Amino acid sequence: MWIRLTWGFISEELIPPLADLSSYINLLFDAVIVILGLFTISDKRDLIIGAVTLGFTATVTLIFNGMDLLFYLNGMRDFIAYIFVLPILRYFMLNEQRWRDFSLSFDKALFIFLLVQVFCIVEQFIRYGAGDHVGGSLGNSHSGIISTLIYAASFYLMQKCVNPDNFLVSIADNIILILLLIPSFLNETKISFFFLAMYFIFLIPINRKIFIRLIFAVPAILLLIWGGATAYVVSTGGSMGDVFSIDYYIEGYLLAEDDENEKYAKWIIDNDSDEVTDIPRFTKFILLDEVFSENPGHRLTGYGVGHFKGGTIVADSDFFNDYKWLFSGTIPYAFHVIIQVGFIGLILTLAFFLWLILFPQLSGHKPNNNLQLYLFFSILLLYLYTDSLRNAYLAFIFAYFAIQAWNPFSQAHPTRQ
Repeated sequence: MWIRLTWGFISEELIPPLADLSSYINLLFDAVIVILGLFTISDKRDLIIGAVTLGFTATVTLIFNGMDLLFYLNGMRDFIAYIFVLPILRYFMLNEQRWRDFSLSFDKALFIFLLVQVFCIVEQFIRYGAGDHVGGSLGNSHSGIISTLIYAASFYLMQKCVNPDNFLVSIADNIILILLLIPSFLNETKISFFFLAMYFIFLIPINRKIFIRLIFAVPAILLLIWGGATAYVVSTGGSMGDVFSIDYYIEGYLLAEDDENEKYAKWIIDNDSDEVTDIPRFTKFILLDEVFSENPGHRLTGYGVGHFKGGTIVADSDFFNDYKWLFSGTIPYAFHVIIQVGFIGLILTLAFFLWLILFPQLSGHKPNNNLQLYLFFSILLLYLYTDSLRNAYLAFIFAYFAIQAWNPFSQAHPTRQ
């Protein structure tokens, strides 16, 4: 896991000649996940999920769309988390002491991971300035994923330390976890503002005092968002007006102003141009109808897995090349899923994450509703913002958090030892 989470920075900043091996390191990590999953899968629930995932994706890709086996196997790397992550984690859950030892080790690793991001992000910011290149230990073009991981890891560790009877004191005792959020404002990632608000809202213990705490918490949260916005403006050279402008986000990142990108995309289609543009996220959803109209019969089941995984080890598909202008740049996970496995696949993936969060993998424990809420809204944001969930390492960490949401958080926090 450490190799995968730090390879980007190592190969780009420390040892550049290693950059050519990046695709093979990613393939190796995926292979390790598959092998470990095959050796540990035994639970009936995991076998059912694996059978449904393989059966559905294979039918859609190999039979409905006539893609070859190698293309399918390479494309399944985007979906291995659904099959093999839980069996690996469940192996540690078979024995209570084994799970405790694993949890303590993993939690310490998460804290170290947050510390590592400070060094990586500051170095990248100094060298390149704010932008996509500031991806922390994951490297270039991973700014959104690293921000997601920073907030999720910090929130998970912090909520383990929250004492409902001494809420503010317990936060103050672990203020380092909040300070470790600061690097996220150096990479020009807008989703950080949503994560920041979620972080403090869902940190408040859910009990009879929640409404009173909210009254005092809301001004503090607004002040923190203002501070984060100030850091963002200073680091990116933008303006405070843009940061708090809804039109700025809608027109610049979600929908094209006056349908400019939609008209431009249609011009590319009509002229068979190979030019590529990063079309805003929600505009991509609007243009899905253009794809379905030109290639009918795929709304429910999609065009098969693998269209977003070619280019290095396996060649890009003709379908991908025809719509490269639309499939390039930032891809929301919902868009990623719909193209490959249709709206049925979208429903199935959402059902998987809801099941993972809302139903216990270990019975007999009271759920941590704060952690469940944070995970739910984080995943919902990722479906609309970026395709980070296709990465097995992110799915592994989120699955670990979901399982821990059903455990009595009795272990000591690494920052308290």
